[in-house]
Amino acid sequence: MGNEMEVNRVARAQCMVVSLLAAMLSTACLGFGSPGARGSVGPPVPVSVLIVGGSAAVGWVDTTGLGYVERGLLFYGERAHMNFAFTNRAIPGARIVNRVVADNYGTWLRSLGPGGIVVLAWGLLNDLRRKTPLSVVRERLKGQIHLALRHADVVVLVTPPATRASFEQEAAAERRLVRAEIGVARSFHSPRVYVANVFRRETAYVKSRHLSYQSLMDGVWDPNTRGHALAGQLLGTDLEGVLPADRVTRQIARLRDGDTARSSRPAQA
Repeated sequence: MGNEMEVNRVARAQCMVVSLLAAMLSTACLGFGSPGARGSVGPPVPVSVLIVGGSAAVGWVDTTGLGYVERGLLFYGERAHMNFAFTNRAIPGARIVNRVVADNYGTWLRSLGPGGIVVLAWGLLNDLRRKTPLSVVRERLKGQIHLALRHADVVVLVTPPATRASFEQEAAAERRLVRAEIGVARSFHSPRVYVANVFRRETAYVKSRHLSYQSLMDGVWDPNTRGHALAGQLLGTDLEGVLPADRVTRQIARLRDGDTARSSRPAQA
């Protein structure tokens, strides 16, 4: 699908705290565990989250409408006692070079306000299918991370969920692209840049348990609701390890107060 397909989905920005109920019920019914009931524990002001990416990040085919990214953050937030206000700007069919993203990313960051979380969750398969040069992928991702840091936000790079193509025709190429984007994120050496490698976790999970990956997929390019549920749980679990709640909460508080220097210091051992 082309870059402009369903561009009107950009207007679905969800500037609200999303209910956990749909994700909780769907995930429990699918047999991948339940995030648990969402309580009132959390900071008085929800953490603003901007999500940028392609169809999987927008929740394409997920009957709950959440998608693996929001599912994962809600899973994590319940355990970390953090509430989130999501603005989902992901676009079905979008590549990292998408014009809508390029033209509006700065505006989205300004609307987010300092001390937010920017989730970059590119599906990568659209770039593989349309042969976006690897150097361009690196350049665009580097620019997006740089702008988010300059805007005084926390960045979470989330690698894509597994699809049928991940196990078949694009397996090797997608692994290379995932390694490349992780390399870009880590090249910043910033304590405000985090990486959650859903792709590695999910492919390993499916293989180690000898699951039928077809049961998690909708066609070749997207996970189905069951696939989103699994990827979301794996993302939430990964975030518990890579995004320590006390540390990120302090970072966000300092960024909101305009203290970018202290929020960018490496964590003390």
